[in-house]
Amino acid sequence: DAGLQPFGAGMSLSEARTPAIVELGGCRIGLLAYADTALHVGAVAATDRSPGVAPLESDMVITDLRKLAGLVDEVWLFLHWGREYIRYPEPEQRSLAFMFAAAGANLIVGVHPHVVQGMERIANTLVYYSLGNFIFPPIPLVDGGLVRWEHRCRQGVALRGTYEGRKWKWGIRGHSISDRGE
Repeated sequence: DAGLQPFGAGMSLSEARTPAIVELGGCRIGLLAYADTALHVGAVAATDRSPGVAPLESDMVITDLRKLAGLVDEVWLFLHWGREYIRYPEPEQRSLAFMFAAAGANLIVGVHPHVVQGMERIANTLVYYSLGNFIFPPIPLVDGGLVRWEHRCRQGVALRGTYEGRKWKWGIRGHSISDRGE
């Protein structure tokens, strides 16, 4: 009802791999999302007959990136990947980022580790390996206890993009939540 276009998950693998295409300021942007299905991430891959996420399989992602690149001005790739609480990208993530940049991704944004990880520029592609957490307040438990996240898990960054002169400029803004959830 709100006009949002889903992408990265669906009732079938085909639907999960279908990009969202949006237009912002005269720029056509294709959005793709994939999730690692390894045990440490735990996403459930869609199949031809069952719902789930688009699995983070490099050949599939590269095929979809190349297919979309000719239809839009920019391709933004969102990845649910990486190991929780590790502050740096793993070598496999960097290797994938290089492949995805070469296949046409203009922006790569990662989530899952619950901590901010590094960013780098690969040719003309910006890669943010993990944005950390947006809001992780204390969580009350049924038995009366309270889970308080350690400081590094209460931090994150938000991306801000501006479109000027047919080019995107990106910046980040850090945020943190107190022990009290404020």
